Amino acid sequence: MRLLILGFFSGFVLFSSINAMAACTLSTPEIDQMEIKALSIQTQAGDVIELPVRVADDWTERAGGFQHVCAQVAEQYPIYFQFERSFNSAFHMRNVYTELDIAFIDDSGQIISIQRMKPNSLVALQQNLYYPPSPARGALETAPGYYAKIGVRVGDRIVLKFATAR
Repeated sequence: MRLLILGFFSGFVLFSSINAMAACTLSTPEIDQMEIKALSIQTQAGDVIELPVRVADDWTERAGGFQHVCAQVAEQYPIYFQFERSFNSAFHMRNVYTELDIAFIDDSGQIISIQRMKPNSLVALQQNLYYPPSPARGALETAPGYYAKIGVRVGDRIVLKFATAR
């Protein structure tokens, strides 16, 4: 009887995991609400990398982030989380179906940390939390490996241009 229950439970977890992944969407109301703006990254080597990003600048947009969306959404437009003042709060990966990279940015625009964030398991008792190493003013979430691919490192600077990129 124990094996049957364990087998059922394992099947349920597998089925739930597949359903959760299949439930991803290409958009959410929070994603749709975010403006797309131009952002530049000034590397320490002197390069300037320009990219369009979605800007999460209010509580609803920041709370939504990449939750419930498919992996290709993160590849299309990174999300820049803009805050009114410095924070030490954690980012989580609840309801996020793909790994993400996050860069924490201080008041001067300098990248102070780049971390790989992993989705939470459906059976995890505790979710993974990701903190800036010191107070941050913003954060830029991208597809996994994006910073390495474009040569961005800790110490580079972020400049958000307020002209809409659409």
